[in-house]
Amino acid sequence: MVARLSKDTMIGIGASSLEEIRKAIQWFKEENAENRLTLMHGFQGFPTKLEDMNMSQIKTYKELFGLQVGFLDHTEGETEESIYLALAAKAFGAFAVEKHIVIDRQAKGLDYESALSVASFKKFIHQIRQLEIAIGNRIPQPLSVGEQKYREFMKKKIIARNNILQGEVLNDSNLTFKRSEGGLSQEYYELI
Repeated sequence: MVARLSKDTMIGIGASSLEEIRKAIQWFKEENAENRLTLMHGFQGFPTKLEDMNMSQIKTYKELFGLQVGFLDHTEGETEESIYLALAAKAFGAFAVEKHIVIDRQAKGLDYESALSVASFKKFIHQIRQLEIAIGNRIPQPLSVGEQKYREFMKKKIIARNNILQGEVLNDSNLTFKRSEGGLSQEYYELI
């Protein structure tokens, strides 16, 4: 049994019921205390129809089983869908996306229906790397330089609504909030 090898293992769960998936995970865990198991969502429809993909289940399986879930992509190769649906799977949380590659689609070799040409595969890799950068990190991070610059520009500050005379009491009638290079942060309003 593969689980006894203590190797990272992916189990294809396409066209499987929840109970079948639960049993497979249980059997694997009984043989592999390290639990180096991931699930792969999707099935080989050659090509898989859009209505059969149900990529929302990637998140569901992650939550139900507490395991990483990848995506087995068998959309029609060399179509826009074969690129953007795989990118969408990544955005849904797929830790990996399986794509087929073929040197010559005209040769009609194994799995050619869902395979990408070398040029399309290179484009796909570039796009998925760009997407990974854009997805970022779920853990809040310190503001980036770009966010800080935006914050300085967009956040409204406390400024004088009109000329304020010396000794005049500050109140809502002589203060306002506007985008400004000068002024105090809104957090000081109650203090003022």
